[in-house]
This record gives sequence, C-alpha cells and structure tokens, in this order.
Amino acid sequence: YRGVSLKRIEFCLRLERDPTVVSYLPQSARHLLTVARSTPLEPPEGYPLLERPFVFGDLSKLLEELGVPFTSTIYGPYFLRLARPESKLVVEWDTNWVLYPPWRRSAQEDYTRRKHKHLKAEGWQVVTLPLAEFQTKQTKEEQLDWLQRAINAYELMPSASPSSPENSPKIIENPEKVEELTTTQ
Repeated sequence: YRGVSLKRIEFCLRLERDPTVVSYLPQSARHLLTVARSTPLEPPEGYPLLERPFVFGDLSKLLEELGVPFTSTIYGPYFLRLARPESKLVVEWDTNWVLYPPWRRSAQEDYTRRKHKHLKAEGWQVVTLPLAEFQTKQTKEEQLDWLQRAINAYELMPSASPSSPENSPKIIENPEKVEELTTTQ
C-alpha cells in the first residue's frame, strides 16, 4: 500500500533528518509529502498491518476486562491497537518483537523502536509495559493483578477532565516502575 510508504518517508524526513533536507527537494516532492501527511491512512480491506493481532490480543482483552478503555486507530503510518487518540496515549509491550517468529524479530524491533520514536516526537505518551514481567504471571488472576498495578502506576484510567493541564501528553520510558510494583507482592 503506497500510502503507508509515503507516510513513513514523510515521518522519517521530518522527524529523523535535518529540517533543511526537505527544502532541497523539488516542489513537487514537497507537495507530495504534504499531501501524504494530511491524507488519513485508510488501508484497503484485507491489507496486512505490520502489528499482528496476536501481539496485543491478550493485553487488550485484560484491559477490557478491567474496564480500561482503549481504541484502535491509525496515526501517520502506524496502526495503534491500544490507543486514546484524544489524549495521544498508546500502550504497548516494551519488547513486542519477541512475540514474532525468530526470522522476523530484528526487523520488527527496528520497526517498533522507530514507531515509538516517531510517536514521541509527535507528542504521544508511549507507555511500554514490560512483557517479560507479564509473562511470569501464570494465572489470569496474577495477570489481572499485575496489570491493575500497572494501570495505577502509569495512571492509565482516563480522568473526568481530559482537557486539564495535568492530562497533557507526556512520555513514560520507565518500565522499572511496574517491576518495582511486582517486588512488593
């Protein structure tokens, strides 16, 4: 799907390169990048997204069971399975690439790291939950308990007033926060 590639190129040029690079492009190329940025991405039916459903499936079901609302959305070239677009919040595993087949992990790790970098540069709060810690939980009750403590630690329940300054997007890059919680059991 060409739209994904153009959006990825636009993000990379704008967020990873010197801003003057774009000024050296011909007017037609700059216009194409502007159109790519402003056009919503709507993949055709059946288009395979890079983030496979199984990666966040369990997490999504558990969050739903705990009553923590998230939605799926597309932002730029990225499909965000657990997001709140209105507050620019996304929740993902810290090492989701380990859930992929060995032959695909390196590429998926690069993709995920770039996605997180781009989202943060765009003002998104990227909360990465420690997958390895979650995987040590043997029962559903242990998983729900661990996840509830993570929800509390990262303040993932939406507040009544989303426009207040304390709810503005922030970046959380501290998976140890959840690990600290697990040592207090």
